[in-house]
Amino acid sequence: MTQHHSSSLAESVDATTLGGLDGLRALAVSLVVFSHYGPSLVPGAYGVVLFFVLSGFLITRLLLREQRLSGGISLKRFYARRSLRIFPAFYVYWFGVVGLLLVTGRAVPWDHAWSAFAYLSNYYNALHGDPNTGFSHTWSLAAEEQFYLLWPLGLIFLTRARRNVLGILSAVIVGIWLMRFMMVYVFQLPQSYLYASFETRADALLLGCALAIAVARPEIANRLQRFVGHWSAGWLALASTIGIASLAAAIGTTAFRDTIVWLVLPLVLGVLLLHVVATPTSALSRVLDLGPVRYVGRISYGMYLYQQILSSPVHHLTEGLPYVVQLSFMYALTVLFATLSFFVVERPFLRWKERFSVPKARSVEREGDPEGEDRSFDDGRLASLPV
Repeated sequence: MTQHHSSSLAESVDATTLGGLDGLRALAVSLVVFSHYGPSLVPGAYGVVLFFVLSGFLITRLLLREQRLSGGISLKRFYARRSLRIFPAFYVYWFGVVGLLLVTGRAVPWDHAWSAFAYLSNYYNALHGDPNTGFSHTWSLAAEEQFYLLWPLGLIFLTRARRNVLGILSAVIVGIWLMRFMMVYVFQLPQSYLYASFETRADALLLGCALAIAVARPEIANRLQRFVGHWSAGWLALASTIGIASLAAAIGTTAFRDTIVWLVLPLVLGVLLLHVVATPTSALSRVLDLGPVRYVGRISYGMYLYQQILSSPVHHLTEGLPYVVQLSFMYALTVLFATLSFFVVERPFLRWKERFSVPKARSVEREGDPEGEDRSFDDGRLASLPV
């Protein structure tokens, strides 16, 4: 497959591939895996924020491209593509967890399970203090699904009303920041609600949307290019993320996380995202675009699904072994489960998904999937990877 890597933000609007974004997905899911199995200092929640920013950016990019090429946005095609991408792997996981619990004679947390089934587990977690079950991590999938349901409608409405979409998004994001401060310091809502509910975490998703809209405007993209296009911008964003994590760990309060961290972190990760898009030849972008890294990003959806239930048995099986061996085994096993999920469950449905793509935008649709879309592994760099 012929690839075209953009050399600037303005050019990326029409690029068929955006190098390094699979690498960012790999970084995000690795943070989650390491945090759930590794030391508490690994900020797994930051990986979820990175997924949110990526999802907002890539989904909006696809919607804008469809709007530009076909003159409108088809909700039917959009929801069909999302359903075929997300539901098969998720419900295989769901039935697998429930079946495993039933077969082994353990209690099924039916309230939590049914909330996950309906993509409402973020509010179940918010109201029940984040119970530790095989469905705990589905809160972020629920939040993204709610975003997929609402955002295309919002974008269509704002576009038809000829509103300043970028300005409105900016106002809503600032409004969410202020709302969280009020929830923490005035209403003193429980941290589980602030952590998991859609309205308290939507700013990261909407920031990704705003970045995609900004990049689609050449005058804004060219101004952003001067900042994020510098070789140091990506490394500065990574260093800032580490600094935020260190400061949050030192302060150690959920109030600081729910107000300051969730405000600053999406902005920093947005800089990282734009740097990777703007400078595909930078050292950081090249690392993120390495074949093995991209492969992990490609199967990151399955990795996120299965890492939750693999941690406990891996602890049991590897007890007494050096920690690095345990962690390596956990990561390799997660990759294995995700690979099986991708090739056995996800990939067949991804082929059906093509029927609902915008014909002229199919190459972009394949690249721009927040969960790691299938490109049939035919670009020469992934085809020979051992799985």
